[in-house]
Amino acid sequence: MRSVESRGRLPDSYPIMSDIRSIAAALGVVSPVVCRGTGRSVELLLTEPRAIVIGADLLTDVGRPVALFHLAYACVRIAAYGSIYAAPREQVLPLLEAAIHPDADGPGVRDLRKRISSALPRKNKKELERIVGEGGGDLHKDLPIWAAEEGRRALFAATLFCRDLRAVAQVLAEPALAMPRIEDRRRALVGNSGLREALELITSPSGWDVFQRIYGRP
Repeated sequence: MRSVESRGRLPDSYPIMSDIRSIAAALGVVSPVVCRGTGRSVELLLTEPRAIVIGADLLTDVGRPVALFHLAYACVRIAAYGSIYAAPREQVLPLLEAAIHPDADGPGVRDLRKRISSALPRKNKKELERIVGEGGGDLHKDLPIWAAEEGRRALFAATLFCRDLRAVAQVLAEPALAMPRIEDRRRALVGNSGLREALELITSPSGWDVFQRIYGRP
């Protein structure tokens, strides 16, 4: 992974920088470093402080709402559970297996267990063992449920902070929007669960209430 220093950091003069500071402050997290990427790519880096790479195409006036969606989504991920939530899902399961299941084995699990053992203080290890002993549960069953709920939370926040349904659709349903036939496009949009949840949010009384709390009453 390239370091933050090797990437082009956005200067504070960019309008989107004040937006990201406001979003981070509203969510109670340290404002991440924002770097310039290529195209329409977006990448969250697990650096300290966290860094977000936004493609140059999204730093224009036209692409700014889409960039705001991604930035808000990333800030919610950072605020929710730190590194474990920001990490790719395929990395989370082996990490949890190594931390709470001493008999678990698999690709990378033993190496992760060694790293956890050397990094965690003894007091934290005992506390983790106690929580695992009391909690039980099925990690393979519970993790997707947790991931879906936290993903929904990030989606709702990003939709509200973005304030542009066209940008939300571009992020959540880009393949559908590119379909040449109107009937196929409509069918794909109707079947998009993420877009449906975003629309349900903004048309609900609770969604409107949160929107007014953030931006004030008209």
